[in-house]
Amino acid sequence: MSLITACPACSTNFFVKTEQLNAHHGDVRCGKCSHVFNALERLGEIEESPIAEIVQPISQPEIPPVSIPLTPPSAKPVETPAIFGEVKSKSNALSSGKRRAKVVWPYYTFSLILILIGGLQTVYFLRTPIATQWPETKPLLSSACDLIGCIVELPKDISQLLIDDSDLQEDAEHEDVIRLSTLLINNAPFAQAYPLLELTLTDKNDRPVLRRAFTAKEYMAQETDLDAGIPAGEELQIKLALTSGDIEVSGYRVFIAYP
Repeated sequence: MSLITACPACSTNFFVKTEQLNAHHGDVRCGKCSHVFNALERLGEIEESPIAEIVQPISQPEIPPVSIPLTPPSAKPVETPAIFGEVKSKSNALSSGKRRAKVVWPYYTFSLILILIGGLQTVYFLRTPIATQWPETKPLLSSACDLIGCIVELPKDISQLLIDDSDLQEDAEHEDVIRLSTLLINNAPFAQAYPLLELTLTDKNDRPVLRRAFTAKEYMAQETDLDAGIPAGEELQIKLALTSGDIEVSGYRVFIAYP
């Protein structure tokens, strides 16, 4: 591609070079009519071909720049023609976009890793509620716990457990032996871990004289599968025999709690 300009006075077309445009900020003198004008204001491009040669005057190969400065010495140098400026801007934009792409992708990768770690931590700390809400996930959670050394515990919602129909009687056949009978009810719609059963014996003034906490192994039958927990909606009859010695017992209190 070649740069051309046209004289506004005689309309003659001329080839020009960037060096000529930069010499005096684009001011040139027409080689045909000697008119001085700014070539940048009438600048164009054409492909170099035999047709383009015909447009250029035969008597003037190229128009010369003016021999004296027509602008003050403090004037800024002429800028590169707009066509070259656009190409430069596009090139800079493309390279800047590539740099941004190279800089941004590690942050996306790091963010995804953090999200994954956060999700795994959430599953770890909420593994029991998740297994309770979605029982089908418990085998998978248990397998994962086997690898990292944790367990998927049974739920322990004490508000869903109830002690009812309790009774404390002296054994008719054995002296100093008292027998406790009570009903443990699981009102939850899911199985729960067995709680501690706490029995407090009191005197005639309702002051505690003996307190004992029993684990599930102590108050449930030996064949009971304690790991399976209390089934949902289940009622368990509990019977305990214990000795009070020479302590005079007038009343009792029964509580359940999780350690």
